[in-house]
Amino acid sequence: MIYHRQGDLSVIMNIKTKMNRTLHSIILAAALLLACACNKQENGDGRFIEKVECRSVQDNALRVSIDIRFTRDCGYSISYWPKNDPSKTITTKTSHSKNQEGHDILLFLYPESTYCFKVNTGEPSETFEFQTYSLPPDMPQYTVKEGQDCKIPGYIFQTQIGKAGYITFADTDGRVIWYQYIDQPARMFDVCEKEGVIWLLTGFKEGDGTEFQRLTKRIMCIDLFGNIIHQWSISDGEIDIPYAHHEIRRMPDGNIVAVTNFTREFDLTPLGGKPGTTIWGDGFTIFNTDGKVIRTWDIFGEIDPLNCDYVNPLKKPLDLVHANSFNWDSEGNYYMTFNNTSQLWKIDSKSGEVLYRVGPGGNVSIDESGFAQGLHNAIPLAPDRILCLDNGRERKSSRAVIYKIDPDAMTAEVELSVSLAQNYSSRDRSGVELILDGSMLMFGMTVSHYVVFTDLEGKVLKSVERDGMSYRTHYLEKLPEY
Repeated sequence: MIYHRQGDLSVIMNIKTKMNRTLHSIILAAALLLACACNKQENGDGRFIEKVECRSVQDNALRVSIDIRFTRDCGYSISYWPKNDPSKTITTKTSHSKNQEGHDILLFLYPESTYCFKVNTGEPSETFEFQTYSLPPDMPQYTVKEGQDCKIPGYIFQTQIGKAGYITFADTDGRVIWYQYIDQPARMFDVCEKEGVIWLLTGFKEGDGTEFQRLTKRIMCIDLFGNIIHQWSISDGEIDIPYAHHEIRRMPDGNIVAVTNFTREFDLTPLGGKPGTTIWGDGFTIFNTDGKVIRTWDIFGEIDPLNCDYVNPLKKPLDLVHANSFNWDSEGNYYMTFNNTSQLWKIDSKSGEVLYRVGPGGNVSIDESGFAQGLHNAIPLAPDRILCLDNGRERKSSRAVIYKIDPDAMTAEVELSVSLAQNYSSRDRSGVELILDGSMLMFGMTVSHYVVFTDLEGKVLKSVERDGMSYRTHYLEKLPEY
């Protein structure tokens, strides 16, 4: 054990351990420690503090529980920082003790590090220390490949999509500072920074046929402490969203939206097919936090598979257009991207009318150099100014594109095009974000396993490789509140 003592307050923490995740959990559970004590401090530093205890948190090496005994009820917060870097100080929100007891769990900690902390009760206490554990050995590993000396502020959030595993926050040098184990592949997500929660689509829906491989099994919401706030099993019918896939987001009004499949039967005999053929189309479902469906919308109001020159229902009846993202602009209108058609759609949020389609076979005039070869991750920078990820399947070079559309003239241009080298590119999935006040791009590339930071000319500033795939990568300039 490591024992620290300063004045009348002592903190004991277990030494760090390296073991598999199960044994790691057992040791953590068995070693919930231990003991600090100090004399009453009614005046001066740390007033009202009688006793402090630090405890490891079961099954997570990067959470430390602080219990405080006060001499009277009061408001308090905790400030903590890596011992070697006070510039990374985090202060918890102010809490109020109950029955002279206070409790906080500290998050966003580097592993295998010594931390200092103070308890603030109007005035800060003296400084105390604790030691964090090592990470479980099956944690995704991040390695900086280019730009080791390039310092980029902020954090990246990724999930584990192929199997059960860890979702993580890491800094841009790939050092994990938060994680949570999820017992199903965690596929799509939305980090709600102000609320301190994460929405997830997890698992693979069971069924016959390849169409089920893209469908998720569960919708869930967790907080930053790993608590499950909401959870619905799609396969068991706990929520009326049978075919959720590829996107989940918390909307400004508090409702949740997921990209979902919708099926309809068509007589395809005029095209040489069969009558009663089930076509899998796409759309979205909006529901509230009670799991009640508020609204559904699908592409069949815009696409008639029998009379559409840019889709072939005979070729892909089980995945006609393959929607993969949903977003909205400052006016509240919606945008979706479609991988199979490489199109970007704008949808009137009130009427559901498709206002335009940008891309091959679209109804907006644009130079063919602006056509995508697999399109993902629509991010409205302003109404009709949309950042997307072009996979570049045939070119074997992915790129970020900003489409600037004139909805009156029904014309569009590519305002920005930034390409990646082939070794960084991904033939499918992936995304890109404009970060740091629009001065830099962050690519999250699924198939190549890279996060790549570039300037707006395409110069690679830093690249971070990981083992295992994340469907998307989300950049946070600041950590979520908690």
